[in-house]
Amino acid sequence: MTRTTLFIALLSAAIIAACKKPEDQRIDPQIDFSKGTYILNEGAFGSGNSSVTYVSEDGVRTGNVFNAQNNSSLGDVATHMHIKDGMMFLVLNNSAQVTVLNLKTFTTTGVITGCDYPRQFLAVSDSQGVISNGSFAGQVLVVDLQTNDVTQTIDVGKGPEAMLVKDDKLYVTNSGGWDLDSTVSVINLNTMTVEATIQVGHRPNAIETDEQGRIWVLCSGETFYDDQWAVTGHSPASLVVVDNDIVVAEYEILENGDHPLSFAHSGEDQFYLVSGGLYSFDATDVVPSLQLIAEGPFNKVSAGPHYSQMWVTESPDYVSSNSVFLYNSAGEQIEEIEAGIAPVQVIVKE
Repeated sequence: MTRTTLFIALLSAAIIAACKKPEDQRIDPQIDFSKGTYILNEGAFGSGNSSVTYVSEDGVRTGNVFNAQNNSSLGDVATHMHIKDGMMFLVLNNSAQVTVLNLKTFTTTGVITGCDYPRQFLAVSDSQGVISNGSFAGQVLVVDLQTNDVTQTIDVGKGPEAMLVKDDKLYVTNSGGWDLDSTVSVINLNTMTVEATIQVGHRPNAIETDEQGRIWVLCSGETFYDDQWAVTGHSPASLVVVDNDIVVAEYEILENGDHPLSFAHSGEDQFYLVSGGLYSFDATDVVPSLQLIAEGPFNKVSAGPHYSQMWVTESPDYVSSNSVFLYNSAGEQIEEIEAGIAPVQVIVKE
């Protein structure tokens, strides 16, 4: 074989290889995506490389499943996913939209716009959804799920983040965004008006209910700076318990300067929280005691597929892919899945 022939052969092979999709993006059109494990990957700010990693019930992993199924990129800075009645809603913070998918085919059916800083989405009925929106002055945007149009804006606190539906009320944690807030807004879903504002700790960013129907709010606390951005102090992280829209207990947690961003309820009375490592606590204790059950550079936590199981995500560098890990209540690692850049949430649908 001459050098010219060899060069042509190598060039042809390179072109053929370049035209092939990576192994984890070869999608069988017959695949039903409506069950399995979904990992939302935030991606790097400004890079437009948010993604979803999908693992089927028989363990087949598909990276960048949205890109493969829609022949387009998902968008920039994915912050939240929500599944309701065969639909998936993906919040893209820096793209200022919520992308709506048919879960079975994982193809786009619509896009919700009209938001400028969306953080989370929840479907609160068959016909309506809500978006927490805004980094300074915050709003909850009401969405008509038939048209994907924003139909109403409800003013809440600064930097609205996590939301929870309990009975006929929507609870919204006002995390402060680029400012500072210490409140939870309570919205009556029948009238779509704010009927109460609950004072909690600095930067409430996550909210859950326990088996007794009480609401738990995770407040990360604040870091204070001087004019030269040198740290001058911290307010403590705390867990606040709310019953009938009244604060009934508040517990300072962790060390001064720790600012946890994520916790989750695993059924019965167990909660799990990440702040570097993975902690657990029992909601029935007189004073909840956080127990470190697994050490690691963890960032976010999501409820696992079964009681007393938790998915935790690695702290990202926003450059390379990260993994998510499934742990049991004893702190034993059950599973590890390679995800995308900066995984932030895991949902398992069986």
